[in-house]
Parts: sequence; C-alpha cells; structure tokens
Amino acid sequence: GISPRPATDRKTGQAISIEIEQFLPDLQRHLEEKGWLEKTALHIGDEPIPVNVASWREQSERAHRAAPKMKRIDAIHVPPSEVAGNLEVLVPQLNYFEQWLPQFKDAQAKGSELWFYIAWVPQGKFTNRLIDYACVKTRLIHWINFLHGATGYLHWGLTFWTNEDFSDMGFAPGDNWIIYPGKWGPRSSLRWEAMRDGLEDFTYFTMLARKSPGRAKELLKQTLRSATDYDRDAGRLEQVRRQVARELGRRRG
Repeated sequence: GISPRPATDRKTGQAISIEIEQFLPDLQRHLEEKGWLEKTALHIGDEPIPVNVASWREQSERAHRAAPKMKRIDAIHVPPSEVAGNLEVLVPQLNYFEQWLPQFKDAQAKGSELWFYIAWVPQGKFTNRLIDYACVKTRLIHWINFLHGATGYLHWGLTFWTNEDFSDMGFAPGDNWIIYPGKWGPRSSLRWEAMRDGLEDFTYFTMLARKSPGRAKELLKQTLRSATDYDRDAGRLEQVRRQVARELGRRRG
C-alpha cells in the first residue's frame, strides 16, 4: 500500500517513517536492478467503493508519480471508468465483474489486465470456494477465467489461521483459508484439490484454444455460461474435459 513506510535512520539508528515519495523511487530502482520489475505490482488501497474512489484516485496518482514504471493492482468495487488511467490490473469482485462485464471487457480490449476475485462474497448462485459449497463451484472458478480471458485470480484467503481450533472462519465458513497447517507443511483440502482441477481444466482449454479458439469456448459453454449459470453435475465437467483431451490428441502436431 501507500501508507508511510517504517525505516531506520542510518546515522542515528532511530526508527522513523518515510513517505512514499522517498520510498517508491528506491523500490522501483531496486526492482529494476534485480530484474523483478515486470513481476511486481503495487497495491494502492483495498476495494475502493463509490464514496471513497476519488481519494483513492488521488493516492494512485501520487504513487504513479513516484514510481511510474510499476504496475498498479487493486481489488475494486466500482466500474472500470472510475479507475481509468489509475490502475493497470483491474481485479473486480466476481459479482461486480458480472454486473459491469461489457465495461470490463472494453477496458481489457484497450490494454488493461483483467483478473477477478472472490472472498466471503458473492454467494448464492455465484461460484465460490467456501466449505459449505459444492466442490463443483470451486472447480468452475477457473473456467470463468478462460471464458472471459481473465489472466489472473486474486485469492482470499489461503492461510489466514487465527486460532488453533479453526473456530474463527471469518465472515463465512472457509473465508479465511483453503489449506490447513500440518506438521511437515501445509495440508490440502477438498476445496484446494477442486481448485487444482479447475486450473488443470483451464490449461486444457488454453491448449485447445491455441489450435481452435472457437472450439475451446464451444466445449466450455456446454457446462458454464456465466458465473451464475452452469451445470452442477461434476460428471458433466469430466465429460467436457475428456472431450477436450480427445480433441487435443487428434490435433496434435
């Protein structure tokens, strides 16, 4: 974010804070020297909404002046017109993505990178990865990525374990995490495995799209039409995936 950053005065050893105008140019220079600049994105302020988007834009412009080569990324609750010119990576919450889809697709066509994200909301018919949701909803998250050409997914939450008995689940069951702590490292979950299956499906569709973009979308839409319109039968997903695999085999070479 762009809040003042903690630092240490090299002359006195005293703990101080510095403004982003001092911090970001050095950070940008360091990232360039390491060859990491293209792998980095700067978060401005989480989830701007209509009542604070004007002040958010001011902060984004301030950060951009200090480090003009750094991409800016944020989860947003506003249409893309509200952040135009102030964000390189647009990450709408999934329900807002659907609500303003034509506008987001237009921004994407004009060069913006488009992701989406899910937290404890949206719920109902929307795909999500909560504990009390069918795993098919989790698997289909990355089918939505392919359907709309969204090149990223902002994941909340992965490992936000706040107590030992997992009684703090955030705002909904499983909101805070999707994997569990284990003696030798993180342990998986059914939701995590379903998300992995969805990522593998995305890869299959992408491979077929390189040879036949129209056919890849045609097969996907047999099961998923939007974030709220999809088949609930996991067997249908497997049928589509097997068909993609068969067609990849026939088109090989």
